[in-house]
Amino acid sequence: MKVKAQMPDCWSCVARISLVSSFVASLLSGAIAPIDVSDASGTNLYAIETGQWSEALCNAIDPNLVDMLGVKIAMADQVIGTLSPYFATKYCMAQCPVVSFTGDNPSAYAGFESLLDDAAQLASVISLGTSDTVLSPLTAYPYSAKVPEHLDGHVLQHPTTPNRYIAMLCYKNGSLAREWVRDHCIGTSSSVSWTQFNAAADNSPLAPAAYGFYYLAAEILPKNAQGIHRFERVALAGNIVCPSGTHYKRVQEFSAAACGGDARAILESQIMSMRLDYSRKSATPLTAAIVTGGASVNPLLRQIIADVFGVPVFAAGLLMNEQFEVGSLAMPAYGAAIRALRSLVPNPEMSLGGYVLQQVSWPDCDKHRLYSLAMADFEFLREHTTNEALAN
Repeated sequence: MKVKAQMPDCWSCVARISLVSSFVASLLSGAIAPIDVSDASGTNLYAIETGQWSEALCNAIDPNLVDMLGVKIAMADQVIGTLSPYFATKYCMAQCPVVSFTGDNPSAYAGFESLLDDAAQLASVISLGTSDTVLSPLTAYPYSAKVPEHLDGHVLQHPTTPNRYIAMLCYKNGSLAREWVRDHCIGTSSSVSWTQFNAAADNSPLAPAAYGFYYLAAEILPKNAQGIHRFERVALAGNIVCPSGTHYKRVQEFSAAACGGDARAILESQIMSMRLDYSRKSATPLTAAIVTGGASVNPLLRQIIADVFGVPVFAAGLLMNEQFEVGSLAMPAYGAAIRALRSLVPNPEMSLGGYVLQQVSWPDCDKHRLYSLAMADFEFLREHTTNEALAN
């Protein structure tokens, strides 16, 4: 719409529109490749529930937009052509089939899903990096019955399975926020280690006695939340009253009674946010969580994920000399290999490169129960800090 309005001469020359993923597939196959279902979902022009472009939305931009995008939509494991003669000749390659390209997150999810057994098919994939991303399976489209109160986050069509969906939740304040707490709140040394951070975080839940929210940059979820906010529970009425009847006061620093302080608070806050936002997309309990990304090697963070969600936590990696080594940094490419293999071999053995999933954390039932009871207060305080940031 912006290009059409501001660059009409350019728009008049457009015959077809590709996304980055379908454009690369077009280059390899030598023909315009269809956009895949998951990346189509991200355009906000695709009616996910019907599996077609929304004519109403597309026509609002241009009456020819559906044709320009391509009426045909591909599943992400569908063969969409063969390698073009150009690449085959120049690089002495066989004219092998080309499978539909998709985005990195849906492709990674497809890769992790191939490693799951049937008992863990409702597993969230939690990528713990500079920002944190949570990909969770949805057995039903969440907006079929009515438009819910909370629309934050993304819903994508499952890349390879019709009539299934994925919730994608993105958090800007991930590892950088955890590193800031490590460097500024644990000690004055510039070389504070993650071992010291974990020791400071203690092993006991901070919630519901205290909560901390750490938005060093304007957050994606909750939208536009900013600043650092700390709250402690008080016996008498504080300056904030929660719906459950408990009372909290805002503090500049946690008291000595708040064991674990900022280190514990940021980990709980981040994971409880993931649980809260997933619950707004689906009422179906998860059966497992899979962690990946740089921070997935932190055993305390993995344990808090297990305790907050109440599910076992797995990591992908390699078995080296009977020792398990977490290592799943190329899962989008792994997922692409899995999708390509599925298109060629019926029921293939899904163990490319020796990757396996191994359980790395077990939930503590008592801690899970405590976190579950603390979710109402957490939700109230998170909404309070968000509304406060928007008001300012």
